Amino acid sequence: MENMNKIEQFLLKHYKIHNMIFPNAIARHCNSSIKETYNELEILKNNGWVKPVYMIGCPYCNLDTGYQYYTILDIEDGMEIGCPHCDKIFTIKRMDNNVKVYYEYIKGDK
Repeated sequence: MENMNKIEQFLLKHYKIHNMIFPNAIARHCNSSIKETYNELEILKNNGWVKPVYMIGCPYCNLDTGYQYYTILDIEDGMEIGCPHCDKIFTIKRMDNNVKVYYEYIKGDK
């Protein structure tokens, strides 16, 4: 719970509405494991502080493609997309490593 307070304070101090939260940055700042950070962000999601954002990363160059979705079901399994960075075309699978979960800061958003 002490770590939760650290995360809450960090978000209040450094984030504005609709800023993207990268769990690895939170883990580094709060000196916690990535697994613990994701668990705490899920609690914050349930409390209305954040919402998950599913972003598609390129399996070739490992950069984010800019495609983002607010539910995992919005990602069309088998859809082909092109990476704007390396120009490779690849097929999205919902449960592949190239679907990354970040969070959007929404506390106070009405």
